[in-house]
Amino acid sequence: MIQMTCAVCKIGKNSTVCEICGFSDNGVTNRKFPITEDANYWLETIVKPYRQQINLDINDEIEDKETLFVLEKMRSILSRADFISTIGYDGSIAIIDGSAKRLYGSLSTQELLKKGLYKQAYASAVYSGKINEKRLIAEAYSKISGNKIEVSALKKLFGIFPVIIKRSKVL
Repeated sequence: MIQMTCAVCKIGKNSTVCEICGFSDNGVTNRKFPITEDANYWLETIVKPYRQQINLDINDEIEDKETLFVLEKMRSILSRADFISTIGYDGSIAIIDGSAKRLYGSLSTQELLKKGLYKQAYASAVYSGKINEKRLIAEAYSKISGNKIEVSALKKLFGIFPVIIKRSKVL
């Protein structure tokens, strides 16, 4: 039997059900609560958020090792705000729109989508490397365009992909 630290309480050890908090990945619990409200509170505040985070982590996988390598190199030079505000390249120099960076650089991918900034939202998704964010953009863009847009087509549609650069210049 493999001994693992409980993912919820970080103390208990058991491969099936934690002996401290009663958490189990398969939904079984050995925890006894004196009143139902306590059990519901534990479920809502501890178990469900943990399971949601685990599902997000599993579904937000990076596409491939080559993309990951380029993303790491790019991230060492460009911040996320720089990347979503990049308007082009001059050789190995990224040209950044300073006013767009100030206005939109701190917005999340979903906030950019809500504002209708699909290109910037896609750049944010590319920078994060998360497939789920790209799917979200493809679905949103499909709704407004009336055509089914595949995630793989977004790269060509917006002309955005991770690149290795040497420096950036803000205009």
